[in-house]
Amino acid sequence: MTTSVEAVLEQLKSRGDPENIKGMIRFGMATDQRLGVPVPDMRKIARGVGKDHALAVELWKTGVQEARIVAALIDVPEEVTKDQMEAWVLDFNS
Repeated sequence: MTTSVEAVLEQLKSRGDPENIKGMIRFGMATDQRLGVPVPDMRKIARGVGKDHALAVELWKTGVQEARIVAALIDVPEEVTKDQMEAWVLDFNS
């Protein structure tokens, strides 16, 4: 079963909490494009999705930080390229 980017984003948005963003600010984390989703919730979403390289690439493109974390959790290591990792690392901001 394939999960869409929109479905993952909807799950993330439903678990987002603006209060969590306030905590991120205290630790100097960039908060633009953040929803305030706790890491355990992101892991649960990733487990539900399963490994999916194509979806991981599309989630990364959204720019939503929690979607990018889920992307890293669901990507298939054997399908990750050096160019992909070089591009992703340029997007790190925290």
